[in-house]
Amino acid sequence: MNEKELILLKKKVDSAQYEAEQLKGEKKGILASLKEDFDCSTIAEAKEKRKKLKKQLEEMTSTIEQKLEKIETKYLANVESD
Repeated sequence: MNEKELILLKKKVDSAQYEAEQLKGEKKGILASLKEDFDCSTIAEAKEKRKKLKKQLEEMTSTIEQKLEKIETKYLANVESD
């Protein structure tokens, strides 16, 4: 390798190190947000919590849809017979 190639390689290494530091800082910020907003210390905890919340949402949606059907059946039947 000549001097020019070594200088170019050094720049690439420096750039990669800088990017790695930026990503570490971003990860730290994301983990802090997860802790503050969702009380999760790791990404794995956040994924598990997301899974549980998604299941709760599906159950609540199903319950709401069932109740709406009952309401529609009860009140629309009365409206149609009037």
